[in-house]
Amino acid sequence: MRVREGGSVRVLFAGESKYTAIRKGALRSGQAEGIVFDVIDAADDQFGPGSVCFTTLASDDALEQSKRLLKSGCHVFLDTLLVPLQDLLQLASVAEEAGVEVGVSRPLRYSTAFAGWSEHATIATIAAEFGDGPDSWQRCLLHTMDLCVYLCGTGNTRRVEASVERADQLWPIFAGVSLRFDNGSLALASLRKTASGPGPTRCTITTGPVVRILELASGTEAYEAETKDFLARVARGAPAPVSISDALAGVRLLDQVQALLR
Repeated sequence: MRVREGGSVRVLFAGESKYTAIRKGALRSGQAEGIVFDVIDAADDQFGPGSVCFTTLASDDALEQSKRLLKSGCHVFLDTLLVPLQDLLQLASVAEEAGVEVGVSRPLRYSTAFAGWSEHATIATIAAEFGDGPDSWQRCLLHTMDLCVYLCGTGNTRRVEASVERADQLWPIFAGVSLRFDNGSLALASLRKTASGPGPTRCTITTGPVVRILELASGTEAYEAETKDFLARVARGAPAPVSISDALAGVRLLDQVQALLR
């Protein structure tokens, strides 16, 4: 990333989400890697090479806008992983050709429970909860699949099995997923509907003889941490964390599991 005079990087926001204020607050609260972030709201003509745009992909033309930004040399961070696979593939292709980075929000990976953890699980069990409505179910399933990829260190599977129980043969109330990855790791996930709304995601992770029990939450601190980490790494020319190429593994798994649950 090209740093502007005075050691500042232009960071812009396209669209508004419930996380926008958190991200802006994280950047205004201090520096990362010695760089001061110039946070502004702007139209397309204010983006330039080396700038970073956080976008919600909320509007009909957001995908095309993101492509234009990438082609202009701007790095892009998507505020959600709930993006169709074909759209992610297009953005990944454009970013690779332009030599810029695309990040996709995965706050569970920045949960404080993961502090100091760098192993790959040999066995991982995950218990997640979702609330009312298809969006909560879809988001929970997608983030659980992404978490399986993160914990086991690969997105390539040998075998995928899944079953679901539905209320009135329509809305999911419980689902179980088994993933055997190509590196031998096994992930077992259960997803349960709760009337009170989703709570923390609970994990039991084994790495050889070591067993860890974690409660993962995607609160304010996690969104702040992923925001600063993405900006700090692209600023020093390092591969982006929570990159779009990594996100594709979780989305592909989502498609496989959904096909089994239909």
